[in-house]
Amino acid sequence: GLDADFIDDDSLAAATVAGDELHHAGERWRVLVLADAVAMRHATLLAAERFAAAGGHVVLLGRPPAVTERVSGVDPEVESAVATLRSHGHFLEDGADLVATVSSLIERDVVPLGAACRVLHREVSGLHVYWLVGAAAGDPVRLRQAGRVERWDPWSGTVVDDVPAIADGTGMRVTLPIAAEDGVLLVVRPGPARGGEVVHGGSETLPPLPLEGPWEFTLEPTL
Repeated sequence: GLDADFIDDDSLAAATVAGDELHHAGERWRVLVLADAVAMRHATLLAAERFAAAGGHVVLLGRPPAVTERVSGVDPEVESAVATLRSHGHFLEDGADLVATVSSLIERDVVPLGAACRVLHREVSGLHVYWLVGAAAGDPVRLRQAGRVERWDPWSGTVVDDVPAIADGTGMRVTLPIAAEDGVLLVVRPGPARGGEVVHGGSETLPPLPLEGPWEFTLEPTL
């Protein structure tokens, strides 16, 4: 139920601190986990230090950083950065309590209230998009974002039906309309949640796009 990204050194070093969040390339992170990062790039360590010093949540999982490429031996800058992480961060010897620790630090985007499931959450053009895998039909989940919930066809991008939701504090509780073994795509848009019957919007088959003559495409990284 945790929406996690693996972030590379360059992206972390280039990320900016905004309040208690890290921002980069349209993404936002509220918790940074350094897992057994004994050796790491110096710029990455300094970025983690800035985030922790600004009030961001940094979890040291396993052994803390000890060396970077800047100096082969003892480095006062590394010692200072690690001291900042120790004074502002959170320490775990192993991953057994990682989910509980993260849950105590932030309000999670998605909390499965039935069977555990895997989650991916993105905000796109004012819409909150949730991809859930592994839950059963009828399982309840709590979404941090309130609004009108729709189930979309992931292949066509069309609305299949509206999903009833119940207010739950600042978020809402949703019952999954179908099993999510292969994934369910939920989209939350601004507006009141539907509390009544499911309204089916139908689906639409998109026409084929003819590709005549030479053509090319560009892959755009999101991190």
